[in-house]
Amino acid sequence: VFENALSQELLQACRDAVDDFCCWGLRNPSLMNTFWLSRGMEPRTAPEIAGRALCRHILGRDPNDFVGIKWWCKNQPAALGAHFHYDCNFQLHRPSYALVLYLSDVGGPTLILDQYADSEDFRWPEIPQLGHLVMPKSNRCAIFPGELRHGMLAIDKGKVPRYALLFNFFDTFEVPPPHCQAPDFRSYAPVSAWSP
Repeated sequence: VFENALSQELLQACRDAVDDFCCWGLRNPSLMNTFWLSRGMEPRTAPEIAGRALCRHILGRDPNDFVGIKWWCKNQPAALGAHFHYDCNFQLHRPSYALVLYLSDVGGPTLILDQYADSEDFRWPEIPQLGHLVMPKSNRCAIFPGELRHGMLAIDKGKVPRYALLFNFFDTFEVPPPHCQAPDFRSYAPVSAWSP
């Protein structure tokens, strides 16, 4: 867990972009709501710039070490939570790292379990033995191995939105379309101050 993950300027640009990206996810022609930033591709949005910055400054890795970054936004009532899941389930291809960047202080914690999945078992161990809770706080980020099962707990009936950016860093696997694509903003431009 890292505090003050981004500069205040970039953090605010990301926060400003979340509503637009969530709306665009419902209106774009392909109904795509997860995005892909390939190795060598120029970042065009605040979240893409943030993904590369977090890769360098938090993971301590060159973004070119990864074939790409899958990213998406969350703007939902904190009371909804998020079911326990594994990221990216294409024949068990998992990201090397998963990263949650909190853009607000609202909502329940992210719970990261010590459960993995493989071709034999949906979850192993059957009952988690360890878990790590991370409370949302603006500009805090949580990083964990991308193969771990995780979710977000709802703690109350609040309708105030929880804002977050989520990133998956892939060493070799490219998430295929239509699940994840480089966004084409021609039908909804500009979606944020840092996009074309």
